[in-house]
Amino acid sequence: MYSNGTAGSISIQYQNANPLLYSLPQDHMTIQPYWIMVLQLIGMQLFLRLWNLYRYHVFLTTTEIAFIRWVLSFHKETLRRTSLEVLRTAEKIERDHRGPLFSLIFRGLEQSEKSQELRDRLRGKVDFDVFDFVFQCLPLCGHGIWYCHIQSSCMSAEYATTWNCYNAFGYRIYNYIFVSYSGFFTVFIIKLIALLENRKTWIPATNWQWFAFHLGLFSSIITFVFIGALILPYLLTHVLPMVFAYIHFSIVYFALLSTIFISTGVLFQNFPESENVIVLLPKYFPGAYRPIAGFSYIIAFGLATYPILLSTLYNYSEYLYYSENYIYTMSNEFNTRDTSTYIGVFQNSVNQRLHTFLDFV
Repeated sequence: MYSNGTAGSISIQYQNANPLLYSLPQDHMTIQPYWIMVLQLIGMQLFLRLWNLYRYHVFLTTTEIAFIRWVLSFHKETLRRTSLEVLRTAEKIERDHRGPLFSLIFRGLEQSEKSQELRDRLRGKVDFDVFDFVFQCLPLCGHGIWYCHIQSSCMSAEYATTWNCYNAFGYRIYNYIFVSYSGFFTVFIIKLIALLENRKTWIPATNWQWFAFHLGLFSSIITFVFIGALILPYLLTHVLPMVFAYIHFSIVYFALLSTIFISTGVLFQNFPESENVIVLLPKYFPGAYRPIAGFSYIIAFGLATYPILLSTLYNYSEYLYYSENYIYTMSNEFNTRDTSTYIGVFQNSVNQRLHTFLDFV
């Protein structure tokens, strides 16, 4: 133990809690203060956008690109149905009066073609590549393997039981892997859907593109299965019960998200027209669909932030399952995120510095 007491085991602060939270080495159990979690979220979002700006020339995350593609598909399908309805109407009236209707049909088909063109341009921006392997799969699998390794010695710790060790492992997984994996999971599903849509037409331009694609694809599949297997049991035994026990947190969260959702839709209604694919509100994109584009950004934001709440709810189980008071559970979890303790562990532990760096990725 270091002189400041931050490297080794510490005394149990809360009796009604999993004792392994306080008897195991701190650099294995200390979790981030909330303000660091916010910085990690901002850093991750900025990094993803800068990468896509460099690689694909769009200042958007992959999730936002996917939702914009969905809006364009919806737009195209609506135009197609409208054109068919107008065509059926044109067949029922006299030939001399069909001119304006045919003009409307041609205009709709032209807009539909432009929507498809932009959607196809965005398709190439949701491919598997080396980025998936280096910045998502390696950090997640590295984290997972490390925690599996240190878990092997859990039963030799003081206060160790099978149940306590099971809970302690989940505590590590949900505080240092779950949020990153949730983002990875969303992107993985998006890219997999895009791949299945175009599996017959996708042709790599170079050998490097073929290699990068398959490296990203197979490493993502391995990560999806391996880390998912670690996370899933706790989702059933801990997270879902806590979501219902503290349902008011989810209600408040989704109420705030809905308010932002509606406000963003109004903002995008009056968003300037542009031909720039980075803005993704082209001139032919009808005003009625612009709020939907704005909604897509907020849905992507929700997918990135709600897992943070779920990881906190998991922590509540480490007190509530050990007979702690409903209210005290929340304050105890908050107190474990003490900034000075975290900084002390960070300064003295290589493990903690590495975990923090990987979380920013």
